[in-house]
Amino acid sequence: MALMDKMMEAMIGRMSIEKKQEMMLKMMPMMMQDVNMAETMLKMIPQMMDQITLMDIFNVLKKIFPHILKGINSVAELLANWENVFPKIVKKLPDAMLNMMPFTEIMMPVMMNKIMPVIMTEEHMQKMENFPKRLLPKMMEQEELRKLMPKMMATMMPHCLEGMLPYMEEETKKEFVEKMNKILNGDGKPETADREETINN
Repeated sequence: MALMDKMMEAMIGRMSIEKKQEMMLKMMPMMMQDVNMAETMLKMIPQMMDQITLMDIFNVLKKIFPHILKGINSVAELLANWENVFPKIVKKLPDAMLNMMPFTEIMMPVMMNKIMPVIMTEEHMQKMENFPKRLLPKMMEQEELRKLMPKMMATMMPHCLEGMLPYMEEETKKEFVEKMNKILNGDGKPETADREETINN
């Protein structure tokens, strides 16, 4: 086993970064087929965080945004130019995400298929159900978010519902539709609305 490990280490060590990435894209779906991804991620993330440095993050940003970071050759230079660079990176994020879609389309379904059954227990759902009540009031204190988040929801939510509703159990769908109708018709006024009135006044 030790000999095999050394041979693999030598072989992989000689491969280019591009070749390693290509190999990962081909092998990951197959390797993850029978893996408990939620458990694996819990073990992997601390190890990955120990290995990831600021230079790694900088190198990734350089690859994704080469034109924006042209002439910036170190983490120190990036930090010194951050106020100028950050808005440009944010502006380009949608295009960057679009370029990553082929990878996301492969990996996201596989990962979610492993993670969702673990987090969607009744106990966890009761905890997560309270997250919006805690987070949204704080987010809606920001003037820009009060303008932009409703626009985002109005754009994205119909697409999400269109994709999900056909798979929703009839009883769950009925409860969901009733709840949505109450909210949309103003019968079940969200707590955030009271808070928004206070902020605007």
